[in-house]
Amino acid sequence: MGFEQGRFSGLCGAYSILNGLALLFPRRITETTGAGLFAAVLDAYPGPVRDLIIDGSERPEMIPMLDGALAWTRGQGWPAWTWTDIHPEAEEAADRFWDRVRAMLETGVGAVIVGFGDDADRPDSRYEEHWTCVEEVGPRAVYLKDSSIYKRIPRRETGIRPEPGWAIEDAFALRRTG
Repeated sequence: MGFEQGRFSGLCGAYSILNGLALLFPRRITETTGAGLFAAVLDAYPGPVRDLIIDGSERPEMIPMLDGALAWTRGQGWPAWTWTDIHPEAEEAADRFWDRVRAMLETGVGAVIVGFGDDADRPDSRYEEHWTCVEEVGPRAVYLKDSSIYKRIPRRETGIRPEPGWAIEDAFALRRTG
């Protein structure tokens, strides 16, 4: 099951958490549990939900939403899991970042949530600020479980500043621990 944000583009951060947990726990996510989990993530947002809908979320706001999802799943008796920061490192190239994410996905990380900035190098770019969930990283493309229009992105179209491309700014890894 995948969750889509519809017309509320500011909710991509919340939906990336749901999609990450759908990858981590594919048999536990249903319409009912998804609704409860979504409510817990929104309740954990550190401000008015109206602001989230209009402005979206940044790294500091994703952290309490991830914690809210973690608390909700624990309260429901789900298997143990955790999240960790895996943000791009200083002067790390995008290719190295994607290779690192691929290695994590191959060795037990269940999902990776990535926060992209804009693509300031191309004024007519189809890319905008967005949170999404990585399903798989191939040698040339990244495959997403996305709440919007992005399903596959060429690695060469991404970058970590000062590299050109859709700016990779943030990342969180979700892993089962139990």
